[in-house]
Amino acid sequence: MIEEGLLTRSLFDPDYVGLRLLDYGFIPALGIGAYWTVFVLAIHGVWSVAMPISMVEAGSRRPDTPWLGKVGLTVSAVLFLLGGAVPIALASPAAIYPLSAAQITWTLITAVALIIAAFLSVRFRRPLLPATPASPWTVFAITIAGGLAFWLPTLLALVGIKLESIVPAWITVGFYLAHYATMMLLILRWSRRTGWGPWHKFALGAASVVTYAWHGFPQPPSFPAPAHVDLIGNAVFALAALGLLAFVVVRLRRTAPPT
Repeated sequence: MIEEGLLTRSLFDPDYVGLRLLDYGFIPALGIGAYWTVFVLAIHGVWSVAMPISMVEAGSRRPDTPWLGKVGLTVSAVLFLLGGAVPIALASPAAIYPLSAAQITWTLITAVALIIAAFLSVRFRRPLLPATPASPWTVFAITIAGGLAFWLPTLLALVGIKLESIVPAWITVGFYLAHYATMMLLILRWSRRTGWGPWHKFALGAASVVTYAWHGFPQPPSFPAPAHVDLIGNAVFALAALGLLAFVVVRLRRTAPPT
């Protein structure tokens, strides 16, 4: 919320990097594009935040130990604020999309509400169910399918099929919201069972890593580059991702029994 709302401002800038991201499903009262909002926040929620954390914790010998103490959290918070404030302070005023007081206020309120909800969520954990969850391979396969469904509209655009020209925005947004709800309910249902363990958690993260790795190949590069350079870059990052997964598997074999 803070990054896309206040730093890059892609949630509110109608011509962000010249892509007109808000046109599809634009909501004038909020000044946002419904499609872009549900799309980009999910990218960050899953791939920018949850996936890296899950991989580090899966490969850690102490996955339940806090990463940082009070000093580390303070330093991280200061660096985060500087990382957001300095580029804006150094940028040309003409290059920064102006936000209204309402947009800034509601973005901050939403971010704070989500932070509070995250801390309060531990109080509403339900007891585990005496049942066996789906196997890690099943969790992996379903998560891979979920990732494919998420990126499907983007893949269609790469072959010249643009959803905005054939499907109303509310249908696309409804599809995404239903997709998120389905995956969340599945994961909550699985994780409430007593058989849920490290290999299941790894399966979720690994599927997300693999999804981002394969998606890099059809996705056009952000900057102009020869096709062979783009292919080499994607291959290097994909191999690095597979290497990371192999490293975590070796760690898990030492600390968690196979399922």
